[in-house]
Amino acid sequence: NPYMVAAVSLATPAFLIFMAIGMIFGVGGTSFISRMLGEGKSEKAKNASAFCFWTGLGVGVIGMLFVWLLINPICTMIGTSPDTVDYTKEYLLIVSLSIPFVIVGNSFSNIIRSEGKAHIAMTGMILGNITNIVLDPIMILGFDWKVVGAAVATVIGNAVAFVFYLVH
Repeated sequence: NPYMVAAVSLATPAFLIFMAIGMIFGVGGTSFISRMLGEGKSEKAKNASAFCFWTGLGVGVIGMLFVWLLINPICTMIGTSPDTVDYTKEYLLIVSLSIPFVIVGNSFSNIIRSEGKAHIAMTGMILGNITNIVLDPIMILGFDWKVVGAAVATVIGNAVAFVFYLVH
């Protein structure tokens, strides 16, 4: 359905804002953590990493609530039409569940890279993306969930990356 595809495309820029927020914590934290590790101040590096995690998680929960409470103005702002607004709302409301995962995941992929473990950062990103890629056709076509399936696959993919980084 072209309206469903349009809805996902319309929702993407709104979702990218939260990815960018994760990058702010990740890139900002990376600079400080790298310097602290270079100076042998591992406790300060751990504190900065914890700050990025907890603040990112908090901002993610606030962002999720923001989307839930302001879904109608957000849909208007991103340019939905009467044909796409319901699909866009459906997609955004579900995908917003993964905002905390996205922010922390993007943050930690950068932080882990700053520790010199680029292969682990890349592994987390790949696991999340592969999970999403594999689940998309299963949930969209196999379960016939359409837009909901795309959103659920995205949430699960982001959660997988989040859990991988958390375990690390």
